[in-house]
Amino acid sequence: MEPKSAIPVFFGDVASPLNSELAGSLLPHSIVALDSPAPRPAWGDPAFAGRLAYIECIEDKCLPLSAQESWIEGTGIEWIIREIHAGHSAFASKSEMTANLVMELAKHWEGWTYLTGVNNKMEGQVGIDLQLHKE
Repeated sequence: MEPKSAIPVFFGDVASPLNSELAGSLLPHSIVALDSPAPRPAWGDPAFAGRLAYIECIEDKCLPLSAQESWIEGTGIEWIIREIHAGHSAFASKSEMTANLVMELAKHWEGWTYLTGVNNKMEGQVGIDLQLHKE
C-alpha cells in the first residue's frame, strides 16, 4: 500500500503532518510471517482468564467494528471491552484517551494496582509510555 492511500485507512483521524509521517513509516508484511504456522495465542492461556481486555476502535476503517466484535466473539473467551471513538491508530489520534483506557483496564489485572503515564511526545515519538507498578 502506498503511503498516500494508507492515510484514510490507517491514519484518517490523525492530524497532519503526523498522519503522513506515520504512513511513510509503514513497511510491507513479511511473506514468511504470512506463510508460517502461527503459535497458540497467549490470550487462550487459562492464566489470563479474567485479565483480557480489548479496546474497540469504533471508527476503524481497516478493521470495522463488526470485524472486531466478530473476532472477540470467535475467541469464546470473556474479555473486558472498552470502546474509543477513533480510527485504527487511536494511539496517535487520541493518545491521551487511549492511555487513560489502558490505565483503567489495568486496574482489573490481579497484582497490578496502577499505571503511571509519562508523556513522551518528543520529536519523532508519539504517545505516552506506560509503566506498570506492582503492589
